[in-house]
Amino acid sequence: MKKIYLFTLGLLSSVAAIAQPTITEVNMPQIGDAPSRGICSDIPNASTLNAQTGANYSWDFSGLNEVSTAAFSFIEAADSYWPGDFAGSTHCGITPEDDAFTFYSISNASLETDGYRVIVAPGDTVEQDYTDSEVVLSLPATYNSSGTDNFSGPGFAASTNITADGTLSYTCDGYGTLQLPNGTYQNVLRYHANRSETLSVLGFPAGTVTKEQWFWISADYRFWLLLMENTSDPINGVSSTVWYQKTPNAVNPTSIADVAQEDVLIFPNPSVTNGNLHISRSLNAGESIRLVDMQGRMVKIDNAVSSTFSLDGVSSGLYMFQILNENGQTITNQKLIV
Repeated sequence: MKKIYLFTLGLLSSVAAIAQPTITEVNMPQIGDAPSRGICSDIPNASTLNAQTGANYSWDFSGLNEVSTAAFSFIEAADSYWPGDFAGSTHCGITPEDDAFTFYSISNASLETDGYRVIVAPGDTVEQDYTDSEVVLSLPATYNSSGTDNFSGPGFAASTNITADGTLSYTCDGYGTLQLPNGTYQNVLRYHANRSETLSVLGFPAGTVTKEQWFWISADYRFWLLLMENTSDPINGVSSTVWYQKTPNAVNPTSIADVAQEDVLIFPNPSVTNGNLHISRSLNAGESIRLVDMQGRMVKIDNAVSSTFSLDGVSSGLYMFQILNENGQTITNQKLIV
């Protein structure tokens, strides 16, 4: 009996060691999430990355070269500058470093891109609407999940009407552990996609943009922990993007310090420029306040142990008021009108 018991324990341990992560809707971004990202100067090597696949793989990117920090904020599509254009979208993701606003539909079945807006200059915005949305990832997703989707729709750039037609194909080609500069993550699934989008003017092809993308997502957290991509287009040539999450939000937090969501009152709200915002409790040691605008930019940060927050220098507008704990996890997140 003892041998059978030990054999059973060993078998269960082996199963646990090779358990495959499953990515579901709970791993997608939530409204109010504004994770800090480390923007890196590394250039993805496609041949190397494409060889790093399989079960129980250990990816080591602990030596990434971080050069700057930026938020990736998620607001309701209805709170964006273009609520009428994306009435069916659930989320608007904002990357302030390039003034880009991407509109998503997130459900228990998929993550889809409905279009985007990029502010090039005052009065000049690149527009792209996908009337046939782009399925980025079908849910639930696990090792060897794959998919191909065609997407299309009208756009506008450089005072010219355009039409976009594209295809995205992806496979979830590995799972295991991921080492980043801020720690090691378990239950990670690797996503690898190839995307091609042809832009046409008056029915004639004007150019094709191709992208190869890799991202890593953990069943324990929301949103991509690490993203790498190489993009090629006729105007800008080849460019690369690499960033990792510095303050990921846990799906199933393991301690109160990581997870407690608090109903903190802030008043007056609406408030006034150069006034003081009062908070229903003082900050604890290690906590900080972050004010994020609707373009995803961190407008102000304060870690003073106080029950007031100065709005000196804050322009009138709509913001997300956040309190983060000592681990960088958001414990309260609410709208503030100044």
